[in-house]
Amino acid sequence: MKGIRDNSEGVRDTEEALLCPDAARYFIRSFLSYFHFSLTPSSLIPLLIAFILIVPLSSSARPLIADLSLRQIEIDSGFAGTDILLFGARNDPGDIVVVIRGPETSYVIRKKQRVAGVWANKKQQVFRDANGFYVVAASRTLEDIQNDYLLKSLRIGIGTEIVPDLEVHKEYEEEFKEAFLKRKHKEHLYVPEIKEISMIGDTLFRTVIRFPENIMRGVYTAEIYLFSDGQLSGIQSTPIIVEKKGFDAFVYDVAYKHPLTYGIVAVTIALLAGWIAGLVFRRV
Repeated sequence: MKGIRDNSEGVRDTEEALLCPDAARYFIRSFLSYFHFSLTPSSLIPLLIAFILIVPLSSSARPLIADLSLRQIEIDSGFAGTDILLFGARNDPGDIVVVIRGPETSYVIRKKQRVAGVWANKKQQVFRDANGFYVVAASRTLEDIQNDYLLKSLRIGIGTEIVPDLEVHKEYEEEFKEAFLKRKHKEHLYVPEIKEISMIGDTLFRTVIRFPENIMRGVYTAEIYLFSDGQLSGIQSTPIIVEKKGFDAFVYDVAYKHPLTYGIVAVTIALLAGWIAGLVFRRV
């Protein structure tokens, strides 16, 4: 696995170039903006061919190349979720796997048990550095890659292998991992099945990722893997920025960065509202 890790870092070093020049990116996104995701496989072929032709010849040595229709998501009070198109081409044969990971944070999972006839929180576990959002898409099933150890090491899958291990109480680990996944599935922040990557010919691929309305802000990553004969032969990682805009962003920042000030202002507003309401009803 050390060799694989070193290779991944070497590929990531080239990510700063984002794999396609500004002219190519402007051309692609202009088309995407015009079509508003009403692209069919047949209408997408000219766009992807143009994408490949515009990329410099030096990029042909890379095992795969991909881009996103949108790299920044802005959340406001009317945000109802959005779709992002991920598309690209592979220069070597193999299986394409896409993983979208949200920001890492800590989650507390509690288990209720009956104590003296009353349901109460009896046990709890903390999952540290767990992704707040997780989606997997693949050109074939993950079983066809035939390297479960490698997939588990990369935390690729839809089962408990993608949940961080517990630091203590290992005897309850699987139970609490399943509870964590059940919660995330209910919130639509983890997708319980492998999404499909559509292949156009032997080279081009595309998939659409849905971001729900309750996503947290932060830096997400779109990871594109190429597996050949069960081995990792190519990887690309691209950031997706999710941020709040408008008055919602202001309230959010004050609440999390200045909680004491937020609490004082909230209590003051509540008291003023109650006092004004009392004056109005007293006159009535």
